[in-house]
Amino acid sequence: MKIDHLPETYRKVVTSVLTRIAVAAPEDRRLLEDFVEAVDITDFPDEADLGEWKPTRHPTMEEMRGDEWLASGLCWGRILLAPCIPEEMLVATFAHECGHAVTTIDDLFDVGGPSDEWRSELAADRKAIGWGF
Repeated sequence: MKIDHLPETYRKVVTSVLTRIAVAAPEDRRLLEDFVEAVDITDFPDEADLGEWKPTRHPTMEEMRGDEWLASGLCWGRILLAPCIPEEMLVATFAHECGHAVTTIDDLFDVGGPSDEWRSELAADRKAIGWGF
């Protein structure tokens, strides 16, 4: 996961969140290293948006047959964060986006919800809460 290009405050928060995840759920921490290519800062069209999980490549059928995590719905991507997020909000935002990155099809089914978007958001929150955020 590339983070060297981030401002110091962002690098510090990313490292802190990943350390906390490693303690709470070592397998999730490993999955984040394997599937999150980078954390980048970007402006969002809606100023209220603070972060986004942006898939960059979905696995092929052959890759899914050979890897249980790919078969479970994981894919490669980047976490995008808005510039100038206050540190107390940055922790929650980054943890939530990490939750999106490691959410499986089973997680979406388990959490329920009225729509795909709600299930995705609820599953990401559930992951972050499970890690202690």
